[in-house]
Amino acid sequence: MSDTSSARNRALLIGAAVALVPNLLRFVAGSNQVIGMIVGCVVCLALIGSGTVAVQQYTSATRSTLPAGEGAKMGFQVGLIVMVVSTALMLVMWLFAGMPSMADYMIEQAQRSQPDMPPEQLEAMETMFSNPGILVAMLVGGTVVSLVAPVLGGLLGATIFKKGGELPAQQSY
Repeated sequence: MSDTSSARNRALLIGAAVALVPNLLRFVAGSNQVIGMIVGCVVCLALIGSGTVAVQQYTSATRSTLPAGEGAKMGFQVGLIVMVVSTALMLVMWLFAGMPSMADYMIEQAQRSQPDMPPEQLEAMETMFSNPGILVAMLVGGTVVSLVAPVLGGLLGATIFKKGGELPAQQSY
């Protein structure tokens, strides 16, 4: 493995870690609505920052400048890593930690945040979340955000972290 590809892999993993750590905070945020909203904002910022950090790490290690398209590609790759790892962690938690289904989890969170929720509203939520189309739409929306935000971060990183050198010639990814 060449130095540039190992530098790239290391940068991608560091970038992914930037997004994964706050992502794990979502599970410990509990039922506090304000903390949940703050953690959600931190997760979104971390997703953007993950692409930026990956590009910064790579350009520092190789002393090179990346074109915007390469920064976007690195951001996309970071987003893929984050999606795979966070999905695997969620599956492990659901299978082994006894977490409820996604629909039950969403309803439980809504009940915790609004203990005096009218029964009609609770029934409407149960009906909505029992529809697989809603869960698929949430999954697609999360996937888009998880991929687009690091791409934007990669573009931003390629614009900010210019080292003056050209992209190394030996890239095998």
